Amino acid sequence: MYYKNSFNIGIRRKFGDKAQCFSFGGKRCGLSREVLWGHGCMVLQKLDGGMTETDVKEWVDYAVAR
Repeated sequence: MYYKNSFNIGIRRKFGDKAQCFSFGGKRCGLSREVLWGHGCMVLQKLDGGMTETDVKEWVDYAVAR
């Protein structure tokens, strides 16, 4: 999900409680909506591929900070 006021992308679980796992981005990161959306697609691919939420969160935080 994209939060337009704070320029964040939120990732929700597909199963169970379907709560938001984590979010990334923000006004200070300076990335556009399209770039953040692309990172969000890669996050979903990594989660579907079997990576843990913690590992994916670390990866996306590093990718957004670069």
